[in-house]
Amino acid sequence: MDAFIAAATAAGVEHIVLLSSSSVLAPDAAADIMARSHLDVENALLASPIRATLLRPGAFAGNAQSWAWPIRSGSPVSLPYPGAHNDPIHEADVAEAALAVLTDPGLAGRAYTLSGAESVTFAAQIDVLEDVIGRPIAVNHVTRDAWKAEMAEFAAC
Repeated sequence: MDAFIAAATAAGVEHIVLLSSSSVLAPDAAADIMARSHLDVENALLASPIRATLLRPGAFAGNAQSWAWPIRSGSPVSLPYPGAHNDPIHEADVAEAALAVLTDPGLAGRAYTLSGAESVTFAAQIDVLEDVIGRPIAVNHVTRDAWKAEMAEFAAC
C-alpha cells in the first residue's frame, strides 16, 4: 500500500474510492483474515494525504452464482447456515454508489455501508430460485467445516 499511495500522490491523485467490505465493522475485524485485509487498506488510505471514500458492501447478490453448478446438475446446494440472514446487494448498485461519490464532491471523504433492499435467509433465496426455475432445489445442511472444505478449491482461485 505504501508504494501505491506514494505513486498515486506523485501522480497527483486527489481522491480514491475504495471497494472495501462491511466486515471491517465487526468487533473482531483485526483478528479476521478477510476483514483485516480490507481494514489494513482502509487504514493506510485514511492515513495518506489522499482523500478516500470507503464503500463497504456486505454480501454481493452475485455470490448466489456459486449455487449454479449444483442446481444445474441436480446436486444439492450445501449450506452451513440456511436460516442465516444477509442483505445481498447487486453489483450494479455498488457501481451506482461509486459513480455517485466520484461525481458529487459533497459525498467524498466518508465511509458508506452498502446493503441490499432487505434481509433474507439463504433458505429464502433458494425458495426464490425454485420459483424462478420452476422446480425444487435440494439443500444439504452441512457443518461449517464441511462447507469450508467443499469451497476450499474455489478460494484458491
